[in-house]
Amino acid sequence: MLGRVPINEAIFKVLRDISSGSDLNVKHKLVAAGFPIEEQHKTSSELNGGQKARLQILLISTLKPNIIILYEPTNHIDIAGCEALENELINSKVTVFFLFT
Repeated sequence: MLGRVPINEAIFKVLRDISSGSDLNVKHKLVAAGFPIEEQHKTSSELNGGQKARLQILLISTLKPNIIILYEPTNHIDIAGCEALENELINSKVTVFFLFT
């Protein structure tokens, strides 16, 4: 279960802990998700809503779960985040449950 990202750890470390690639590969993944090198030391508590959502999408794509439960998934995601979520869901073989209130 992914749950919440640790708020006191750098986003680089969070992704590094679940990745099997090199540190350079982790940095490239973060850059591709919209986190420049100079921002990879930030903790999740320092990110805005859109950045937190992009980080969660990156973590999901790294962990490759079988099931994802998304509670109001697009409420706090910017356009780039919505597109990244859409691409991840289309290109994965994951079962998705959407919950809306």
